[in-house]
Amino acid sequence: MRLKVLKLPTLVYRRTRGDMIEIYKIAMAKHDIHCCPQLNLRSSVVSDIETRGNMYKLIPVRCKYVLLKIF
Repeated sequence: MRLKVLKLPTLVYRRTRGDMIEIYKIAMAKHDIHCCPQLNLRSSVVSDIETRGNMYKLIPVRCKYVLLKIF
């Protein structure tokens, strides 16, 4: 009720927006490189071949270790 009266966005919206801003800052090297996680962006060669998307799409990083096999 108060959010509508004061015309404020919801907490879910603010968190999502904040996450998107942080990803943008990390991807565009606005933060210190040594303290931020490394994001893998698509190469411009791949984006030229494909018709959908852009060169700023993130590549999902796969885990190298399967911890379930250990236990």
